[in-house]
Amino acid sequence: RQRSAGEGGGNSEMIKAELLTLTECFCHRLRASRVLLVGMKGLGAEVAKNLILAGVKGLTMLDHQQVSAEDTRAQFLIPAGSLGRNRAEASLERAQNLNPMVDVKADAESVESKPEEFFTQFDAVRAAGGEKGRRRRGLLTYS
Repeated sequence: RQRSAGEGGGNSEMIKAELLTLTECFCHRLRASRVLLVGMKGLGAEVAKNLILAGVKGLTMLDHQQVSAEDTRAQFLIPAGSLGRNRAEASLERAQNLNPMVDVKADAESVESKPEEFFTQFDAVRAAGGEKGRRRRGLLTYS
């Protein structure tokens, strides 16, 4: 026997309600998160854009490298004429313009120079870019 449109729909509605609750919880946690993003090459810019547009509370872009000719072609947050500037600092203005509600910061220091206490202010720490990943005292960083 086939079910009519009105039969058995209770389960489906309950699942939809649960999914909506989980989604709202995830969005609330995301909007309250402070994220450290290490590496602002092409992939770093894409990750930064996605986090900013998703509406995280804060994003710190950490990169100690200078903008190269390759970066000016591959990284859309870096404006023309930024050759030789710090990658994170060069990316800051365009990143901030994506969502003024997100606290976006640039840090031009090396991740290796950061004390352990520095990382405690973040809810998530992620490395992005072409660098080899490695663990540094339990935190994902790059070489």
